[in-house]
Amino acid sequence: MKLIYQIGRIEQTMPNLNFLINRQSFSSPLSSFALREYLGNSAKVILIYPVSLAINEKLINANVDENFKIKIKEVLSDPLKYLNSPAIFFSEHPHSKRADDFFIVHSIGDFAGIRFNSTFDTIVLEIFIDLVKRYMENKFSELYIDISSGHNIYVSVLLEATRNFVIFQKLQNWDNANPMQTNIIFSDPILGYSKNDYEIHIDYELKLKAFFSSPISKADIDCFNLSRKIAFETRELKHNCQKIFENFLLCFSSIKNNTPLILYTFNFNDDTEMVKSTIENIIENLRKKISSNWIDAPELNKDDYIKTFLSLSFYLGILRILKKLNIEKCEEISIDEIIKKAEFLYKLFNLPLYIELLKHEIRNLIEGRGLDGKTLKEKINSEWQILGKFLYGESQNIVPRNFLAHAGFERNSIEVKRQEEKIYVRYREDIIEKIRKILFNSL
Repeated sequence: MKLIYQIGRIEQTMPNLNFLINRQSFSSPLSSFALREYLGNSAKVILIYPVSLAINEKLINANVDENFKIKIKEVLSDPLKYLNSPAIFFSEHPHSKRADDFFIVHSIGDFAGIRFNSTFDTIVLEIFIDLVKRYMENKFSELYIDISSGHNIYVSVLLEATRNFVIFQKLQNWDNANPMQTNIIFSDPILGYSKNDYEIHIDYELKLKAFFSSPISKADIDCFNLSRKIAFETRELKHNCQKIFENFLLCFSSIKNNTPLILYTFNFNDDTEMVKSTIENIIENLRKKISSNWIDAPELNKDDYIKTFLSLSFYLGILRILKKLNIEKCEEISIDEIIKKAEFLYKLFNLPLYIELLKHEIRNLIEGRGLDGKTLKEKINSEWQILGKFLYGESQNIVPRNFLAHAGFERNSIEVKRQEEKIYVRYREDIIEKIRKILFNSL
């Protein structure tokens, strides 16, 4: 599916114009409708209406359909009534009837004596969550952002929301299994309908790169700091957010710190559906709060929401790869299996040096000879035993620095056994929480 977003408009006259795309001609009142016709049946047009758009006294003599003119007069005679439910008015807009869907965003400034109080960041969030919702419901392959219409602020927020969304989408698709192309499009300037033909330009592709870096930090999960801000008063949502944040950071830290055995120790894979439903619930919660007042928008911290959505998307991306590689919680795992899966994992996350470091640590562990001249494989048997029993060193403490330096194969935290020619490993059950703290403190 292909989605086209454009800022909607209302003018005194809204005639069809002749748009040109690659020398093909399309008669349409909006460039997005012309592009939809050009792209074919899989394309959908989503219009964005600033809520103040209908409150324009110049529209009283608009040359539009009589039924819609009646709606305009009703708005101008009682703007406050209109603002109780502006979607009713816009559902009658002739462009809405031709579009596949529309939604409304807040406005900034004075219109017909009404002061609209919102912020750039709030409007960015309104557009961003619409993009996220549609993507989560039906992953589209192409996104077209039409900046041919709208005042500067709305074009700017549309572009900012799109940039954040592109990163959101990329964080779910590290293996590029669902690539999405994003194009910024625009038509020749439409000034007083003075031209016969208006060319639509679709040759600018928005390319952004996602990096293996966590959008949230340990400070965000301390004392429910971030989840409390995101969930408002919804207790269940707050606890769900907190659990997902913690699991994401633990999972992320295990990869970032090159400790792959963690991925087989904790049960991450069950979180997929919970993450998806939490994204849906955050959007629903946020939409209700935003649409509760169309004059005074609620005060929202855009950065808190963006990093929340990016973290949840990133976690989904990691979980999808873990499932693809069949990496899941198990009682024991062989060293050979860890290396094999880690090699694919680090390649997908563009961490090529990690596999060499991991192999180096494991090689030292297995092939290194102790004071008795024997290797680990020669000394262990089919019974689980602490790794430290076979390695040189007196300390019985688990030192965080050593744990991270040795890719998680710290002598006092690991149990080992040999089965035929393979070495199996697992973490001691009694130090799991200590390992969790080490990883949280190493973000």
